[in-house]
Amino acid sequence: MSLRLFVIDDHPVARQGLVSVLELDAGIDIVGTASSLDGVIERICSAKPDLVLADLLIGDRRGTELVGLLASRANGTPPPPVLVFSSVEEPSTALDALEKGASGYVVKTASLETLRDAIHTVADGGNFIDPTLAAQMIGLRVNGPARQRDLSKREQELLRLMSTGMTNRQIGGELYLSEKTVKNYLTGAFRKIGVRNRTEAALWARDNLA
Repeated sequence: MSLRLFVIDDHPVARQGLVSVLELDAGIDIVGTASSLDGVIERICSAKPDLVLADLLIGDRRGTELVGLLASRANGTPPPPVLVFSSVEEPSTALDALEKGASGYVVKTASLETLRDAIHTVADGGNFIDPTLAAQMIGLRVNGPARQRDLSKREQELLRLMSTGMTNRQIGGELYLSEKTVKNYLTGAFRKIGVRNRTEAALWARDNLA
């Protein structure tokens, strides 16, 4: 089954070009597009996408606003994740977007293969950081190497799996653990390595765990 994608970009040529390219992927179904955030939440809720691909800068607003707006309309169901697709190639900007709730960040100079990988990873419940920014982002927030020794072998194993984009449920299925047990292990691991969320933890794991 194809994943359902909603695309938001305020530049018509860029938006149309992006849609044209992504429509060639049999695994992606474009269910809507928009050029601004005005009235877009109703359209997204109606289209029921698996993922929203949004430019970081949309007019005088930011694509990350979608995270809170969609959550406020969720009515008890998980809102679609937001993947930011931006021309801004600053690690601090990407980190800020993730801290505001975006599930991924990809720069517009990325290859089509990278963009597709990001779309599928985020739609499957994972997080995705553009490879060109990942190493620099670790340096902004995390001082991990000195803390690796504090992790148990189980915590390291869970962090490695999580860094591949696996959800807690998928990790539990792989290791025969309950989803709650996985969450408890990861919460403890996050505290030990000094990170606040899955994205920062995944970046740390990719840099510090072989």
